[in-house]
Amino acid sequence: MESSSEKSNQNTPISGNTLQATNQEPSPSLQATSSLIEISDFAKIKLIVGQIKSAEKLPKSNKLLRLIIDLGETLGTRQVLSGIAKYYQAEDLINKKVVIVANLKPAFFMGETSEGMLLAACPENEERVEIVTLSENIPVGSIVR
Repeated sequence: MESSSEKSNQNTPISGNTLQATNQEPSPSLQATSSLIEISDFAKIKLIVGQIKSAEKLPKSNKLLRLIIDLGETLGTRQVLSGIAKYYQAEDLINKKVVIVANLKPAFFMGETSEGMLLAACPENEERVEIVTLSENIPVGSIVR
């Protein structure tokens, strides 16, 4: 049998470090989000800290940069093609610590293989892209949670 305090906690919003179920309707901002995913879906995405070791404009492309990214001892280096050439000079990216989606199936662009995806932000209603970068204190190969 449940105590009265257990019954009252069933509908208590999230507080502190304790997650508790609620029967409340989702917030309007959450309702406006399309394609909600389960936490188990998000857990499938492997986000890893990497460091850009080389970067160059892909020949015959106005958009793509070829990035060689060190993901640490376990995962090694990966080639990632990113459509950021309009926003970044390749040489400015060398040694930047970035976040990579490391478990995407390889994609092929202009005869080249991309083995991951660089996380970037695109402000709404603006024509710009900013890659997500981290401080030098975060080791290459760290998991982003």
